[in-house]
Amino acid sequence: SLQAFWTVPANYDAYIYQTNVSTGNSSNTPAILTTFLVARPFDGVFNTKEVITLNTGNHLQDYSFPIKLTEKTDVEFRAESSSASVNFNVSASLNILYVQN
Repeated sequence: SLQAFWTVPANYDAYIYQTNVSTGNSSNTPAILTTFLVARPFDGVFNTKEVITLNTGNHLQDYSFPIKLTEKTDVEFRAESSSASVNFNVSASLNILYVQN
C-alpha cells in the first residue's frame, strides 16, 4: 500500500515501543526526508508524536517509555522531501503492545 496508517482496536490501549523508518538512496542531492508519526485520539485532532529525519538508510527508534494510545486512536506516518525535485521511497513500521481494557 502507499499508506501507513492504523487504528487502535476498541477496548484496547496500545503502547508503541519501537518505530522503524527506511528509505533507499534518493539521489546524489543533499535532500532530506522528514517523517512524522502522528496520532489522533477518537474525536480529537492529529498531534505529532515523533519526527525523524534522514537522507538515506534506516532509522530504528526504541522508546524507553512507550507512546501510549487509547482505543480508537488513529495513527499515521507522514513523509515529506526537502526538495520538490527529489522523490524518496519510504517504508515505516510500528512495534506495538496491546493491553485489553
